[in-house]
Amino acid sequence: YFDKWAPYLEAQLQRWPDPTRRVRDTRLHALEEGPTVWAPLVRTLEYARSTISESRCEAICAAEHLSGVTQLDLRGASTSYRVLHQLAAGAPFVLEAFALRKSTSSGAKPADLLPLFTSPMLSRLSSLELTGWARFGVSSVKAMIENLPLTNLKRLDLNGTGVGKSGLKAILECEGLNGLEWLDLRELEFGKKQVEALVDATHLNNLKHLCLRSCSFSPALIGDMSLAPHIHALESLDLGRNRLTVDDMRALCAPELYPNLRALEIRDPLEPEALEVLLSSECFARVTSLSLTDVPLDAGAIQAAASWPALEALHLDEPLVGVEAWRALMQSPLCDGLETLRAQRLIDPKTRADSHLWTIEEQLSHRHALMLEVLSVPMPVSLEHLDLSSNKLLSLI
Repeated sequence: YFDKWAPYLEAQLQRWPDPTRRVRDTRLHALEEGPTVWAPLVRTLEYARSTISESRCEAICAAEHLSGVTQLDLRGASTSYRVLHQLAAGAPFVLEAFALRKSTSSGAKPADLLPLFTSPMLSRLSSLELTGWARFGVSSVKAMIENLPLTNLKRLDLNGTGVGKSGLKAILECEGLNGLEWLDLRELEFGKKQVEALVDATHLNNLKHLCLRSCSFSPALIGDMSLAPHIHALESLDLGRNRLTVDDMRALCAPELYPNLRALEIRDPLEPEALEVLLSSECFARVTSLSLTDVPLDAGAIQAAASWPALEALHLDEPLVGVEAWRALMQSPLCDGLETLRAQRLIDPKTRADSHLWTIEEQLSHRHALMLEVLSVPMPVSLEHLDLSSNKLLSLI
């Protein structure tokens, strides 16, 4: 019986060492304290809502059975720099991915970071996530650039950090980051100098994914995105929450073609003219996924849309859309060949504009009518996946 199932069991065990698998919080202590039959299969340690004391750190450092770990996430852990230094010096593993966020009021001083950045534990790092570390400032950035081995770094997440304009400029000017493929700069602040530094950062020619959400980023300051070849060659670009204007859209759409761009995300209440510039542009001919959030869908702008021949997925979240605009969208070249449509939290422009004049019952009635009209409009025959969740009234219909 065992001989019959042995090949299957071996195949399953070979598939188990996967960085996406997590060890349950309740089993972390048991894993640290002694070898288990499944310990050699563990690749990721995530300490969510955990406290790592000196004694616990000693147990981790002594756990040779954890030598296969390649990813460590301490963003949800409570610990001290002293313990971090202890871990960096004695860890039985060398990491490929490391995530950290400290909430200490003393900030992130270079003296506290140096033992970490110069440790063997981070000598082959390919991914660094510092999401939400508000105390990670410009001096911290300089300590990272000057001491952390950057040769293998492919992913850098500075979302919500406190690096400021000077720190952002230093990051963009650092030629040691020439191997980056994924860069998240959400909630950092771009000024003219930072935009110029981004344009001049030609060493980022391996970059594939760039997130500039909520950065006060203005493509109009570049004029023509093709002037920055490393941006022009991106595979995905997130420009959400930047209050993009018509001039920004013209700059974004200036290139003849984005040769590699597959995913584009916009999260702004665009003016009808700006939306028309975006949709009528032919430079996005290879984009397969378009996300529009908080964008008022104007029927005239949609009717002017060009063909997006590669578009497979259209994501609409909280769009202001009337029946006329929805019908125009379903009949537009945008939806030719569309396979996935997600339209969440549809909002009728009339209800939004006159909300102070409507009773709750009247608003519900109007939204009910809108959903009935929306569902009565024929959708693309190529459609395979339709997501109308979060519209609340769908169950009533």
